[in-house]
Amino acid sequence: MRVFFCFSDETGSYKENRSARFIRAHPYFIRSAVLLGADDWVSIHNAYKRLLKQAGLEFQKELKWSYIGSIVKHRKRGEKIPEDKPYAKFARLSDEQLWDHVRKCLKLLHDANFCRLIYTVTDNACQATGKLSKETIYRMHIQDLMQRIEYELREKEGLAVVFLDPLPDERSNRLVREAYASFYQNDQFITKYRCIKDSLAYELSHHSSGIRLADYAVGVFGGFLRGFPQSRELFVELIWPLVRKKPGDNDPLGYGIIEVPKRDEVRDRLKQKLEETGLIAG
Repeated sequence: MRVFFCFSDETGSYKENRSARFIRAHPYFIRSAVLLGADDWVSIHNAYKRLLKQAGLEFQKELKWSYIGSIVKHRKRGEKIPEDKPYAKFARLSDEQLWDHVRKCLKLLHDANFCRLIYTVTDNACQATGKLSKETIYRMHIQDLMQRIEYELREKEGLAVVFLDPLPDERSNRLVREAYASFYQNDQFITKYRCIKDSLAYELSHHSSGIRLADYAVGVFGGFLRGFPQSRELFVELIWPLVRKKPGDNDPLGYGIIEVPKRDEVRDRLKQKLEETGLIAG
């Protein structure tokens, strides 16, 4: 049985009761999954460390996607980057160098013998999303992720170990752990999970090259949905070819891009984003 690693991270936020101000700041809540063969991960991890060395970056000092966004935003406003911010240590890098680093990191995924990207998406602005509890939304995201990994690996007779970046609070971490364990034992849509490990694992992003790639993958997709030009370019060139799609088709909706909860209106909005970019036919 071949072993796979799945690295998952999230961007955005979710609330049951969402104000207009909250939606402007967090139009989406998205979870990514980067699914790789374990042997591919070894070579990608080593190549990632070489990229850091070439850029003069230390492994223990993580250049997060959100840091890049903050630095670029300060510069667009003509502001000096505050020295007390965690991203101040990366201020020596130009915008071009920051984007180039992300591009080179994501290109590593294309060197893998096997790589699939999966996204679960909650559209906070869409009325059809409704007012579900945060706990329910978290459970839905992890269940959809588990199911798509299982479906993807059955033909390969693989086994995936799923790694998540820890959430900000222990209550949420416990919720996701227990949801994963609960669905593994009893999922109404899957009689028995055979292709994912029975227990969820956590990895700190500043220790994990895989989680950092998942951070860039989810950041790019979130920026693409929000219409940011740099994100759009990175998504079309480097993310889209790896997104899980319907066999024999180019359609990722329901396969590699899954709306949470299932709402036709939300899926139509996602479809429109892809059509506008020419990635799928209208």
